[in-house]
Amino acid sequence: MGTVSEHYELAIKLKRLSGGPSLNPIGDPDWSVVTLFYAALHVTSAYLVATGVALPSSHTSMMSAIRSHPDIDERFLKAYRSLQQFSWNVRYNPTYCLVANQKWQAFDRFRVVRTHTEKPVRLCMGLDELVSQLA
Repeated sequence: MGTVSEHYELAIKLKRLSGGPSLNPIGDPDWSVVTLFYAALHVTSAYLVATGVALPSSHTSMMSAIRSHPDIDERFLKAYRSLQQFSWNVRYNPTYCLVANQKWQAFDRFRVVRTHTEKPVRLCMGLDELVSQLA
């Protein structure tokens, strides 16, 4: 299911692909939020592995793992769930279109997820450089 560093490296690639709140290299702000959600998913996967939790195999079981983790708070859960909902809407609702402030909100919610996961991931040997690349 991947190591901490493998998940973090994939998160870095996806975050770069998503661009920034005002930069969108893939040309579509809606789809950049999808890649941002998957960056958050892989940051969360790295966090779960770093804290000794077996990686879930589906989005539903990932939410269960997040909800049951003793160190994950409501703020993290809301941020992750919001990113997941943005992503789901873009992928499966053909009439959905992000409004301008939602992309900014998505990047703020990614920051919440990233910030919460940093400490345990940094404790894994040799990952300080990777963690700093995701900031």
